[in-house]
Amino acid sequence: MHPIDHIRKLTTLSPQQEERINRLMETRSFRRGETIEGVITFSKFGFYISKGAARLFYTMKGKEHTLSFHFTDEFVMIHERVIARYGETLAIELLQPTEIITIPHRQVRDIVSGSFEEISDEAKLFYIVAMTKILQNMEERLEIMQLGARERYHRMLERYPLLESVATTTQIASYLGLAKETLYRIKGNKYNSVGKTHPAAGAPTDAIKVSKITRNHEK
Repeated sequence: MHPIDHIRKLTTLSPQQEERINRLMETRSFRRGETIEGVITFSKFGFYISKGAARLFYTMKGKEHTLSFHFTDEFVMIHERVIARYGETLAIELLQPTEIITIPHRQVRDIVSGSFEEISDEAKLFYIVAMTKILQNMEERLEIMQLGARERYHRMLERYPLLESVATTTQIASYLGLAKETLYRIKGNKYNSVGKTHPAAGAPTDAIKVSKITRNHEK
């Protein structure tokens, strides 16, 4: 799908509106292991994964903490409070060859600040659709985190059946708020409910900054 397809579910677009929206968007291809980084980048762009997989994470004291996973037909838009909290340690890693549609959302940021009358209709529509998807993902995440460790893992596999083929055990454990050793025990059917868990990892230039992660990809 395309972001415009999601907008069509909410409203009727004229050919002129569709043309203007398309002009705002740019499709880019990324290799596995590349990252999108930078406060300026995340402040100015929203992302839609038309094909592929990605994770949003931050780094603290040399350790990566996974905030979310995103797959084909999902939006990645980062709230300004998350950007302010994690700053330059925040990054999106592409977990497989991925096509992303980008849209500059400096105008969209103004919506949050209340400058609604200054925002184009196209930016408003994109923002509404993207935020609807993001809220759905947040609700699912909150529901998952209410469960026990084993149930958390199995619910995640139901939600993201391809996740284990693209993400490492460490990344998945971080997302679930579990110790890596706990997740290994769950996967090996050796886990008991007495095991402890970690706190949940989630957070309550004009060019997109892209780099390459060099990592031995564990499974």
